Amino acid sequence: MLQGMGLSQTWSWNDPAWSISVELFASLAAFPFILRCKSNATLMAIACVGYGMVTARHHHLMAASDLHIMFFSSGLIKCVAGMSVGVMIKNLVSETTGSRVPDAKQSALQIAVLGMVSYFLFTTNDVKSYDLLALTGIAYIIYSSCVYDNFFARFVSSKVMVYLGKISFSIYLVHEPIMVLLGCSSTYSALGFAAKTTVFVSILAATSIATYSFVEMPSYSFLKRLIDRGVISKQSSAAGA
Repeated sequence: MLQGMGLSQTWSWNDPAWSISVELFASLAAFPFILRCKSNATLMAIACVGYGMVTARHHHLMAASDLHIMFFSSGLIKCVAGMSVGVMIKNLVSETTGSRVPDAKQSALQIAVLGMVSYFLFTTNDVKSYDLLALTGIAYIIYSSCVYDNFFARFVSSKVMVYLGKISFSIYLVHEPIMVLLGCSSTYSALGFAAKTTVFVSILAATSIATYSFVEMPSYSFLKRLIDRGVISKQSSAAGA
């Protein structure tokens, strides 16, 4: 955050630390207000303005900074825009009563959108100028998976995918340090692609599970108990008054 605000003269890059700090500050500053917003038009406007400003400045959304204006260069604008999209999807899902059975056209559209998003995620071609399409596709996949009862929805709701979702934050947190440490090993560098992938995925899975089980969940449980205790204390004080 200090680097993004221009308050640090030296530059070092750690994607997880940077994005997590941005998400923390955005959550404290904006998320409580965005979460209470019931107007999808307002949420859409916030998202369009945020993503529009970044796209107008850089012609894509993968820029390391937003506007090069003090703390507006840190990534807060994209983060707030993304929160608005997420809350809008939540509102749309809440407004949908029951699970719908999709027709053939809807299922075909889901598969086509999934293919488009996968292309954006895994291609080595320079398609950054169109990355807003991938964002729109991801939003549609999340929404359609929640409101339609089909194979795709059941797959993403399976126990394996749910557990991967639970440890996804830990995966994101540890993957870059593991990449850096393995890159420093001459033995690892000499391996072939398949061997490198096997070693990396194995270490990443074990480390992520350990981080989730022994760091993330205990920390979450501790903070939840602390917050719940504070809420109960305030309620008791108010009742006594």
